[in-house]
Amino acid sequence: MDAQDKPAQAELNGLSHSSRRGSDRRLARKSQRKSQEKEPDMTDFDPARHRMISAQRWFEDFVVGERFVLPSRTQTTAVFAAFQTASGDTHPVHYDVEYCRARGMPHLLAHGFQTLIHTAPGAGLFPFMVEESLVGFLEQSSRFLKPVYADDTIYPALEVTELVPGRTTGVVTLTSTVFNQRKELVLEGTQKFLIRRRPAG
Repeated sequence: MDAQDKPAQAELNGLSHSSRRGSDRRLARKSQRKSQEKEPDMTDFDPARHRMISAQRWFEDFVVGERFVLPSRTQTTAVFAAFQTASGDTHPVHYDVEYCRARGMPHLLAHGFQTLIHTAPGAGLFPFMVEESLVGFLEQSSRFLKPVYADDTIYPALEVTELVPGRTTGVVTLTSTVFNQRKELVLEGTQKFLIRRRPAG
């Protein structure tokens, strides 16, 4: 390259670097705009609208025969251990498999309350429907019809079986059932809830 060509080449190199810098700045601005567009407007968030079910129910909205299916659950040894921790019950019939086998049982015997807790309405949708209208959980009763052993799978459900209206509230009675994988009914009971009637207007 001739000496006289060197300034021209330097000028071209300068222009090239300047062009790249300009291009980089434009890309950076474009990327920044896209990033700003994707950022959610957190001021629109309303905790009061953060609900499992937005449409709330009142006493009049329930009908006899309506069912609420609750999640099935295999009674693993981990479930047994969790119940022992929560209940404080340490009798070996629930936690010592050899103790159970020596008494003719095939596996650990689940405490009746361990089966019962799987009928808790909060495992399903019912309580989320009555967040505004629920006054209280009045009572529950249960009958334990067949034994539940470790590794059994249980299928709980609740069904509306009675509606007793009052002046401003009503009592919703749910019948609770739990079946096992052999289609045997192992638990049956009732739960009663006091629910507000729909406000006037």
